[in-house]
Amino acid sequence: MSEVAGEGTIKVIPFSGNKRDWPIWSEKFLARGDLKGYKDILTGKVKVPSDEEYDDMSEGDMKKKAKAVRKSNKDAFIDLLLSITADSETGRIAFQIVKGSKTKALSDGDARAMEEAQQQIRVYQSPESVAVEGEVY
Repeated sequence: MSEVAGEGTIKVIPFSGNKRDWPIWSEKFLARGDLKGYKDILTGKVKVPSDEEYDDMSEGDMKKKAKAVRKSNKDAFIDLLLSITADSETGRIAFQIVKGSKTKALSDGDARAMEEAQQQIRVYQSPESVAVEGEVY
């Protein structure tokens, strides 16, 4: 264990980016989300307020709830980034898609980005796909 305060072991559920690993990994990640309180964000049952929507809210219960949802989204996004292994081309593609979900609307990232990553992985792994200069078509 490190002597630096606050450091410890981070446990992740590794995802290779391969299509064959998706069904098992996604169920495990949803189970983790259920335990950690962010499953409804991952499934889209709870909408994460954008940065602008959050900033425009007046103080009160609604802003407190929005803050909690945004924290859960950030926790899910961090777990998601840490889960993706980058030792394969599909893993690196999945990582870049998730990393790219940091937008002006959600500057801390969008935990639902893994769905888009999975769609891109399907395209990338199809026999008809052609990778040119790191882009997937």
